[in-house]
Amino acid sequence: MADKKLLKLFSLKISHDFYKSGVCSDFNVIPSSSCKKLLSRYKLLLRKLSDGVEIYYEANGSNNPTIKINGEEKFKFYLELKNKLFYNISDLPDENINANIFFLTNKQASDPDSLILHKSVTALDEENFISLVTESFSVEKTSSSSAAVFELKNIDEEIVKQNNPIVELEEKENTSDPDSYKIIYSIYLENKSTGKYDLTFNGGSPSEFYSDNTAFQKKYFGVVEIYKSNNTERDYKIKIAKKNSYWKYIIVPKYQTDITITDLEINSTESFGTVSAAKLEDGTNVGIFNSQSMIAFTEAGLSSVKLQLKGHGNQTSTLIENLPNANPENIKIEKNTNKVYSEVFVYI
Repeated sequence: MADKKLLKLFSLKISHDFYKSGVCSDFNVIPSSSCKKLLSRYKLLLRKLSDGVEIYYEANGSNNPTIKINGEEKFKFYLELKNKLFYNISDLPDENINANIFFLTNKQASDPDSLILHKSVTALDEENFISLVTESFSVEKTSSSSAAVFELKNIDEEIVKQNNPIVELEEKENTSDPDSYKIIYSIYLENKSTGKYDLTFNGGSPSEFYSDNTAFQKKYFGVVEIYKSNNTERDYKIKIAKKNSYWKYIIVPKYQTDITITDLEINSTESFGTVSAAKLEDGTNVGIFNSQSMIAFTEAGLSSVKLQLKGHGNQTSTLIENLPNANPENIKIEKNTNKVYSEVFVYI
């Protein structure tokens, strides 16, 4: 009898261009209970990696699987975030993160052979960020009519029948309001599969949501569904892009108080324009440099950001050879402009 061997069925790996290596080890990739049952049924081996997981199947000497995957199977994984500063270094939506989840799958890819699990081929973004709900929840709509037609579809575009759906209709007191009706639709999915659904109201655009009690309770970052109907090896990828912000250097003449602030300049591959004289709340005179464009946060950092002092003629002297980079922990949002920036205080 030929020797048994292990062959790779698929891998799921996460990359992040903030890191020098590109390897993102910010997540625990956790198989769901249904995934664990599949691993057991097909005698599959899950190997944990720093940036994801690999799944192997048992094969004979002719590379034929001991138990062949027969029919479409869904391998579901949760993404548990470990890095508290992840959103500070990642170009991702960071609002309503407890009410939404990143949903990734190879099921709805425009290219069925695509190994990129998110909709954008460049990197994960808001297109994969959808509402996260339990298996029992309500949807509230407003309408100018008392007519209420809801249609629920699963990921396979199949209409999901609701057992005894409850539609509450409430007419607003302000009858001049064009949307004078509030309609509440209660959804019960206890006996249905967890997963992604689309809900349409009166023929409008569908609302996407993901129903999963475990993901909701654990507040997972994301959920990944990989569909396999054969033993063809595939390497699936999730790409995450680094965050950009404006950098603001605040130069405080604490020790060299005789320096003329307007004589300061920054020499760098990035443009910081000319210095602006300003005062802190305590009256301290400072010089402020603002980057002219957004700068990406990277683990390697921006090198050779020189603080210089202009002298007579074209002469300059270097006060600091390498100014510290902006820290992702210090990200702020300007109230009036919603501009994302990071402050760096430098004492000279």
